[in-house]
Amino acid sequence: MYPLSTKSRGVLVTLIPIVFIFLLYANSSQVKSQNTSVKFAISSGTLNVESSQEVVTLRMEKGEDKAYGNAGSLTIVDATGSGSGWGLSLKIMPMIEIGLPKEVSSKWSPGDLSLITQEAKIRAGEGSSESPQWFGNRTYEISESVPTKILSASPGEGMGTYHIDFGADSLKFSHSPSQHNTNTDTYYQTTLVWNIVSGPYY
Repeated sequence: MYPLSTKSRGVLVTLIPIVFIFLLYANSSQVKSQNTSVKFAISSGTLNVESSQEVVTLRMEKGEDKAYGNAGSLTIVDATGSGSGWGLSLKIMPMIEIGLPKEVSSKWSPGDLSLITQEAKIRAGEGSSESPQWFGNRTYEISESVPTKILSASPGEGMGTYHIDFGADSLKFSHSPSQHNTNTDTYYQTTLVWNIVSGPYY
């Protein structure tokens, strides 16, 4: 090989930094292109309701014709992020008079059982949106067949976590006790079936 002339060596020395800068720019462009192509998948949460006690017992004192019980408390979580609102309803399983056969104790009329919410309290968790609203006059007739609307969150409301405490005597059962229990306190039992659905609920 022939040795490079002084002029050729000067040209080569000048080209090396240019090639290095070009490679550095090309590499950074590739990294930038790779970074901007990353995609993130965000999954929405759920809408659910949890009850502190599904099976409830109501007590009718001797000589009275009304039994009272506690509906317990609820925790409602709307983590969907949709803001579409939701509605809460309630129905029950057949009411039984404790100590009697089911076919005898379940003879009662729709409307005999009421959920009373005038003393109920709704507490919103941190970061939650505006709280849901009660339907009507806040006393609800509960039956086995048709769910009764209790709470409604309009679009933009009800997002987050809400705790609802119904308090003592929030369930009232108006019914004449059977002849088997006229000399003692009478107890009734049923199961609360809560249901929550997404969307406007009027």
